[in-house]
Amino acid sequence: MRYLNISKFILSILVIFLLSGCNNDPEEIIDVVDLSRYTITLENEDGSIYLSLDDLLVGTDIYLPVIEKEGFLFIGWDDGTSIHNQRFQVTSDLTLRAVFENQYLEYTLITDDLTMTASIVGYTGNETYLTIPDHIQGYLVNEISLRAFENSQFIEVEIPNSVQLIDFYAFANSAALEKVSFYGEYQGFLEEMISQSQYDEIVDANMGSCSITIGSIESGTYTLSLGCPISEVVSIESITLGGITYHSYQVILDYRFYTEPNHIVIRDYAFSSCESLTTIEFPSRLASFNPRILDSSPNITDVSFDENDEYRVINQVVYSENDTFLVYYPSGLLAENYIIPSGVIEIGELAFYSQHLKLIEIPGSLYDIAGDAFKEISSLEAFAIYEESTRFLTIDGVLFNYWEDLVSYPVNKTGTHYILPVETRSISQYAFANNRNLETIDLGENLYVIGGYAFMGAEKLTVLDIPASTTHILEKFIVDSQIRTIIIHRSVVIDGGIVYISPDNDMQELQPTFYVPDDSYQNYINDFHWSHLYVEIHPISELS
Repeated sequence: MRYLNISKFILSILVIFLLSGCNNDPEEIIDVVDLSRYTITLENEDGSIYLSLDDLLVGTDIYLPVIEKEGFLFIGWDDGTSIHNQRFQVTSDLTLRAVFENQYLEYTLITDDLTMTASIVGYTGNETYLTIPDHIQGYLVNEISLRAFENSQFIEVEIPNSVQLIDFYAFANSAALEKVSFYGEYQGFLEEMISQSQYDEIVDANMGSCSITIGSIESGTYTLSLGCPISEVVSIESITLGGITYHSYQVILDYRFYTEPNHIVIRDYAFSSCESLTTIEFPSRLASFNPRILDSSPNITDVSFDENDEYRVINQVVYSENDTFLVYYPSGLLAENYIIPSGVIEIGELAFYSQHLKLIEIPGSLYDIAGDAFKEISSLEAFAIYEESTRFLTIDGVLFNYWEDLVSYPVNKTGTHYILPVETRSISQYAFANNRNLETIDLGENLYVIGGYAFMGAEKLTVLDIPASTTHILEKFIVDSQIRTIIIHRSVVIDGGIVYISPDNDMQELQPTFYVPDDSYQNYINDFHWSHLYVEIHPISELS
């Protein structure tokens, strides 16, 4: 018995040695191979068996077939909770049933070496609640094309996170649309060149998922296991500098596992002029938000960004993640006064689109305002500053900066006549844009510059009398306005030169008439920029 116990002790020591004694890395884990086998059953829509795949090892990748049904779109294979397409990994016994939908989408199928994708180009249905599928005929839906759903009549739409691009005007003028949201997992592939450090960072962060399944590092091309953000290494390039070799990798990234942002791009005006739209729930991987996406949609009240780290929504208003950049004040908010929070440093392009705001109060922290930030506030009557500011001031409700620029004249400020303060040196971009009440304006004698779009859309102004001090008129300064007579006083003889006018002033539709000093008439009509305006230019003596 004594010898038996000694034998057991020695055997125990030997087992421990075999399992762990030769392993100098305490973190190394010995995998236990799972040899379980399972069956995947594919059923037709009516429950009959389409195909049974038996005796499959756990972890096996199978490629699901695409089946056809006349007049319908094949969406994929449903397991009761998710719909699957193309590559599928076996983990258990499972039954998948074919899913079809009415063929209401017009689409283009694209096949390349990387993936099979579908671009939706049109819509012929009359659904009121639309869920756009993430696959069509087995092809990944990754694009909604230009004007694809324009003038549609649905009330709600769900867009799959497989979509990487929503193009210009994709849902524009959809009058009944109330809500837009995104669903499902991120899918798709991206071919990109990455550095050695980027490659190492991805592999190190996904050590358990990034093993080579096909090919080798030595061959320079290989496939990695399902679950790794890098699906495939297409090529490896090397360069040696100062005795050190640097590598770069041409890789294919799998968006299911590659979690970096900038996945979904939504272009300008995609949801413009949707008069019933109130709610839009953007996905976490939205590349960037631009208020032009929602241009002229007047009733937006709720905007969210899932877990996107770039934006924060506070009291329904969209800010940058650090609260210093005001991105978007939703158009459907009903407040008449808005106090921009102290700490905000910058206001972005088209940040405000409102029919209700009458007063905006500005903090002392504010440093920069995009030129068009306030031009779409149709009821705005005044600005005010509620903290000491070293950059901005107001005079009778009009916003100026301390550099003697008129920044913004409220769109709906009362009064039909305005006299520019004598110290004003420039009129900023969009300063009088969409003005509703002004009929006449006195620009004084000290104005140097009229900014781009300065009088865009002015409803009642018909005449501009521009002083001799003005040296520059920038782009599209009267576009879409009622201004038809422009009097220029700057003279070569008296002032030493003519007014520079931007060549980006398409006036063929407006057809205004310019009057210039008699002594400089030839200088104006012979000037390259003035001659390319294609407008009438007359000596000022002909002005009646």
